[in-house]
Amino acid sequence: MKNNSDGLKKAPLFFRQFNGLIVVFSALLLVCAGMVMAGCAPSDVEPPVIVSDPDIIHEGGNYKHYFETPMVEQGKTYTVKFMITACDSDFPGSTMGGKLCYKSRDDSGNTAESILSGWDWCVPGVVIGPGVYKWTFKAGEKNHDDKPIASPATTPETGAEQYFLLVVQDSGQHVYPDYYRWNFKGYITVVEKEMPPAGTTLQKTVELQRTYGGSGHDSSKGIGNLEGEEFDKVKNAGPSAVLRFFVTDCDVDQQKRDEGWGVASAGNLVGLSDDANPNAIVKIPSNASISTSSSFEVDVPVEDALDCVKPEESHLFINVWNGKVLKLELWEYK
Repeated sequence: MKNNSDGLKKAPLFFRQFNGLIVVFSALLLVCAGMVMAGCAPSDVEPPVIVSDPDIIHEGGNYKHYFETPMVEQGKTYTVKFMITACDSDFPGSTMGGKLCYKSRDDSGNTAESILSGWDWCVPGVVIGPGVYKWTFKAGEKNHDDKPIASPATTPETGAEQYFLLVVQDSGQHVYPDYYRWNFKGYITVVEKEMPPAGTTLQKTVELQRTYGGSGHDSSKGIGNLEGEEFDKVKNAGPSAVLRFFVTDCDVDQQKRDEGWGVASAGNLVGLSDDANPNAIVKIPSNASISTSSSFEVDVPVEDALDCVKPEESHLFINVWNGKVLKLELWEYK
């Protein structure tokens, strides 16, 4: 995880908003080059298509979406959704992270910022274009943050403004420099997540059987589809249901565990490259053993997986690239 601007590797795009002096100097260089290399073919690089009249402008490294309700309280869970109906043409391929925070001011006028729920990435994990990008935050949880969390993680009733901090990164998870500006049509919502009925517990409903035989399927690793009745079981699952992945023979080292690397996914979305998976990701948990053949269980919310299935599709693709997932179960609150 890289949720700061250190170690930026991606070269800035020529057509993005530069410091004025840099633009002038670059233009002079181009003129000189044109004089020296007259007759050369023009560049094939096209400027990106920029969204006009944007609803949201992300610049300066981050964007703060302030909201009055719901008031964030310790232990409660919240869903943040970023509905993108249009974005700059060169934005897909980026990643997005965020956290819930509040800003307070003391009697002397000094301001302080506190974290209610720490840094995490959205689902889908990679921007592939317009769509819904979602975060789930539990107040008081550190998630992937390296900074302290407020205790209690509750927004004060007076003198505080709560907000969702949106940070945009390149495909290597490096924060874009301050001179980048991204334009969006769309909106952001924050709602308290519906919790299971009181007195219920998470229980196994059924072991799900995958269908193999499609392109890229591999029954020895568990790469296949949930189709027909098996897909219907998932689609009709109750609130807060999860898919429980039983991962075996997984190569886990310290870095992969600390950073929560993905090992499998659920969803049918197609990424922009082999290393950009936009689906619901099965991540190595913090309690996984460090081993070349580690085994562990991971729950993926059914809601997250179904967000990666188009309305006209009638299957759910399960992909695995580190280890095996030969057992997959549906769990619901009962």
